[in-house]
Amino acid sequence: MALDALAYKLRRPGDHKYTAMGMSGYQRSASGRLVKKESFFDKEADRRFEHIEDAETGEELYHSDHKLTEHTGHGSAKFTSKKKADK
Repeated sequence: MALDALAYKLRRPGDHKYTAMGMSGYQRSASGRLVKKESFFDKEADRRFEHIEDAETGEELYHSDHKLTEHTGHGSAKFTSKKKADK
């Protein structure tokens, strides 16, 4: 089975920052399992959606759909939150 995926990034004309980005397709997980992943991050709509399921069984492995502003303590936000907590 070929691993196909489509990734995209959207931005307004004349603006260098992305307003939305996402991907849809098949990937190998860290454990080597084939998974189907859909993700969408929209800054303007303040939404973060992510759904991951096993490609062979259809079992839902992860699902998240909430406000993007509620998604803190991950990635670079970990360091920002830590600096604020130290002050």
